[in-house]
Order: sequence, then C-alpha cells, then structure tokens
Amino acid sequence: MQLLATLRREYGHDLAVAVEKDLDGQYRRADTDTNAEFRRKRQKYGIAMRTLALVREFASNPRSFTPPAQRDPRSTP
Repeated sequence: MQLLATLRREYGHDLAVAVEKDLDGQYRRADTDTNAEFRRKRQKYGIAMRTLALVREFASNPRSFTPPAQRDPRSTP
C-alpha cells in the first residue's frame, strides 16, 4: 500500500511539472498582444497554476484532500 502511495505522489508531481513546462511557453506575451490580451493570458495562466497546485495536493494525500467549493459567478436576484 505504501508503494502505491509513493507511486501516486511521484506520478502527480511528474504530471504537474510536465504540464507546468508546457504552460510556461503558452502564456508568454507576444509582440502583437494588447494589454487586455496579455491580462487575459495572465489570468488563464493563474487559473492553470492553481489547478496544478490542486493536482499536487491530491497526489500527495487523496484522503485528506478537500476540493474547493464551486463558485457560481451569476448574481442572485
């Protein structure tokens, strides 16, 4: 059982590192980007990095992992 936990942690970490490398080049500022486009890219990059942090947390200990509550962006009347 300990071996499976170790493998899960290693796989989660390796997966997060690989995705992080891929994301790094994807959200860089291009010469043709306006400030608004770059802000949107930064926002998407931040969302992706928070998701990777959750992947790492889940891989380290799935039993104590509590996913964040879903936010509803719609306003209530």
